Amino acid sequence: MALNKIIISLFVLLVTGSTTFASEKPKWSSQTVYMMMTQCYQIMNQSFIVNFGVPVIPQLGLNQCACVNDKIHMKFDTENIYAMTPPDQITKTINGFSEECILEGAMGEEARKALFDALQNPDQQNLTWDKIK
Repeated sequence: MALNKIIISLFVLLVTGSTTFASEKPKWSSQTVYMMMTQCYQIMNQSFIVNFGVPVIPQLGLNQCACVNDKIHMKFDTENIYAMTPPDQITKTINGFSEECILEGAMGEEARKALFDALQNPDQQNLTWDKIK
């Protein structure tokens, strides 16, 4: 009998909690997140092809874009605020977050070390794929 009361109580809590969650409007739509991830990946992949002659490794590219998007979501409370931000400010923000994410290891240890070394030695000319390997 007591077990039935516990089960019913848990069910009520779960249903009430899920109903409350379902009624809340997300701050960022799934479509916006998807578009941001897609654009980030396409831009990064093109940059890799131009700069290194190879496409980005998918897992690392997705890690990097997820990290950048997470940081954007923390900085901009809603997608409406993000949408009203001037494009030049968005570009600076994304570039800054991208660098932070690489230094945090989103693109792997080799890329983190290569960027760290490049930032420590700004006189180095070009970062190449061979230097990252």
